[in-house]
Amino acid sequence: MHAHNYASDKIRAILEQFRASVRTGSPQVYDRLVVLPVWAPHYNEPAYITLEEALEAGCLQLSEVSDKGSVPYIKADNGCDQKVLLAEGEEIKGAKQNRTFNTSILLPARTQVIIPVSCTERGRWRSESARFADTDAWIPAHLRHRKLTGVHRHLKHRTEFLSDQSDLWDDIDEYARRLKARSDTKALHDLIKTRRKDLNRMLQYFERREKQTGLVVFMDGYLIGADILTNRHAFARLYPKILKSYLLDYLARPRRDGMDTFLDLPKRWRFDTKDAHQKFMQFLDLAFTGELRDVRSPGLGTDIRMESTHVSGFALAYSQKVIHMVLLRNNRRTVFDNRLRNEY
Repeated sequence: MHAHNYASDKIRAILEQFRASVRTGSPQVYDRLVVLPVWAPHYNEPAYITLEEALEAGCLQLSEVSDKGSVPYIKADNGCDQKVLLAEGEEIKGAKQNRTFNTSILLPARTQVIIPVSCTERGRWRSESARFADTDAWIPAHLRHRKLTGVHRHLKHRTEFLSDQSDLWDDIDEYARRLKARSDTKALHDLIKTRRKDLNRMLQYFERREKQTGLVVFMDGYLIGADILTNRHAFARLYPKILKSYLLDYLARPRRDGMDTFLDLPKRWRFDTKDAHQKFMQFLDLAFTGELRDVRSPGLGTDIRMESTHVSGFALAYSQKVIHMVLLRNNRRTVFDNRLRNEY
């Protein structure tokens, strides 16, 4: 499995069609956060259900690849009569250690697939359960960006969808320090649980809009990233998880003033709908006009990798439609920038 050097004209046409149909609404604001709602084209086909729905129905089983296990892979046995979306960033718990999906994968109905994952629990490698369960959480945005860029690097060398695992473990340790939380097994899930009340309180300020299918997040005016799906039902199920992946970075990040680049909102304009929309469209353009590579997904469809000076991202495309798109900011002063470490 390897990535093509350049995306095909067919892939570029899918992205152009997607961009032409995207629209946004008025921003929602809480303190240093601005969330811009997104409406992308809605597709009833391909029909699929979410991880949470499949586990609730009891027709999806996630387990280690063998009794011995393998840190970067798990096994998905989809016994459902429907396709199932495993969304990048979702976290699962149990088995020998907690994991998160390295990319979004559309599982065919009644099929077994080996899934590339990253570990989010450094201090355990023993069986806690035969199968994985949903944690009702996504890993935070900074960690997703770290994972995404690691996967990009591995795919460039014609390898699998692997992350730089040691970097992720180091960052989870830093989250523990920033959030003033601890875990006996260094599990990210334990750290997130300590801030559950804060996360749930902040969620109420960002109510999902009717038919909404995506969001763009600014922090201190700084454009952090965007998550967009093209199925309203799936987005409605995933919205709280997606938003909390950004909110956790808000809780771990020091306040910052000023504007870094043309992508960011000056404070006096930070609530301006037109300006926020313009920044997002520039963000999309940078992603789509940078380096584009496509690779066969471990499930159905094509995984499109996007990389430019300012943006790293990917999109899962199937049946000539974008299923899930993730765009995260490059070259930013992140939660764990060395220049900020001494502020805590």
